[in-house]
Amino acid sequence: SFQLFSQLNNPTLPTMPLSNGRAIKFVANPPDIPQTDKVFQIRFTGEIFKTYQEYSARLDYYREPKFSCKYTGKSGFNYENAIDHENQIKKEISSQFPQEYLPLIFKEIQYSQLKLTELTNKIYEKCLSEFKIKNNIKDEPEKEPTKITAFLQPQAPQLEAIPNNNEKKEQKEQKEKKKPKKKTFKHPFKKHLIRTQIRVAANQQHFKNAPWILHHDIATKYDINAEMPQSLKIIIDEYIKKQNEKNKPKQPKKKKEKKVKTKREKKPKAKKEKKRENKRR
Repeated sequence: SFQLFSQLNNPTLPTMPLSNGRAIKFVANPPDIPQTDKVFQIRFTGEIFKTYQEYSARLDYYREPKFSCKYTGKSGFNYENAIDHENQIKKEISSQFPQEYLPLIFKEIQYSQLKLTELTNKIYEKCLSEFKIKNNIKDEPEKEPTKITAFLQPQAPQLEAIPNNNEKKEQKEQKEKKKPKKKTFKHPFKKHLIRTQIRVAANQQHFKNAPWILHHDIATKYDINAEMPQSLKIIIDEYIKKQNEKNKPKQPKKKKEKKVKTKREKKPKAKKEKKRENKRR
């Protein structure tokens, strides 16, 4: 029953650009093709066609600039360029994060039922708090507003000497020396990078409460638990059953046979005739 999800976690599957925000449905290869027959195959999808017209029409479709990267959402690619862009993103994204934070990120992703934005925010907060602990960064307490206890009486303005430009510079330098320099820390976590990392490392089906599932090679490399909880198995089983019912070929409805009405035979009016005979007598 988990064939649908095991296919998604197979690292050998090619990247899959999107068309109008949806995954592309490949054309099914024709069955029982004799080895002697000439066929036409699209190199980057593996689709096979019996006629050159079908092959050419499908190839023209892939050459249109209507495909987008499923990881970043960037659009305007033809199919091959979209694949190249996705492969480049997959290589670069892991190097954007410190390696010591990747296990934390992948543990949060595995079997999470949060939406992409919610999961991104959660991972961001976790990484940020971990970064502060490792670098001994403390949050500054919020300053309480000062209370006014007395009102001063207005005084006559006093004339002061206006400082020249050199005096102003000296005053600024003195103030800067007195102020203690604060240490600034730039944390290496950006939400758009976390969002991309989630899409590269895992898949989520489009149904309610669907879990994020890490690709098998990533879960193995970072020693992430790959055993699915029983509660999620039940949710997935129900989803697969619904999909199977939708995909079942609908049987044609049997037409109801019209009943032919037969005329009722008139019964002999024996009783009425007897009554008439009795009256005559």
